[in-house]
Amino acid sequence: MKLYFGSMVTSVTTLLLIGMFGYIGYSFNHRNEITLWGRRIAVLLAVGLIICIFAASRDNYHMSVQNAIDGSTEVGVFSIHSIQSTVNCIIALGIVICGILSIFMKSQDARQILFFILSLCICMKIGIIEFSRIWLYLQ
Repeated sequence: MKLYFGSMVTSVTTLLLIGMFGYIGYSFNHRNEITLWGRRIAVLLAVGLIICIFAASRDNYHMSVQNAIDGSTEVGVFSIHSIQSTVNCIIALGIVICGILSIFMKSQDARQILFFILSLCICMKIGIIEFSRIWLYLQ
């Protein structure tokens, strides 16, 4: 439990993650009733960015960046050169591209597809980091 509710930042991150999964699940279950997918995408991107900020703070990623710059601090949970960082940066690029594309899409059907692509990308990012945190915690 300490891994997900050990501090205020950890608790907020966990609650945001649960909320994000609920939002994606609700959107999936009510996909036939939703008419404005652009708003859903905007909320998904905003909350996803907030979760990324809290997760980076929770995992002391700023210390990993500082260590890579001048070596003056210890590395956070994940090194800046770790596979988790590399893969999540590539996935984040896909999220940014989908977010930009959604602005120019006129069709709600296309925006719906982009919403679910974004949801998949965000779930992949979350899965990689959370699985890695659990793996590191158990070792």
